[in-house]
Amino acid sequence: FSKNIYRYAPNTATVFQWFYKAKLGNEKMICNKWAGTCHCDDLYPVFGIPFRQPQSYLNRERDISNEVINFIKSFIRTG
Repeated sequence: FSKNIYRYAPNTATVFQWFYKAKLGNEKMICNKWAGTCHCDDLYPVFGIPFRQPQSYLNRERDISNEVINFIKSFIRTG
């Protein structure tokens, strides 16, 4: 969808891509270990879940969550 928007309006449409591939700690919701990073795995760090449920997450998952939150905050401020 995004590629088509950019293809037909490259001078007026700005398209950004989010690429997330971290797969750490315990299995989350519906994702199995063999599946790699699942569709919803990026939601946990975006909403700070590793900080709100620390017993269920590794320190690295909290680090990633902090990085993601800071990235989004910076993107909102500066584009």
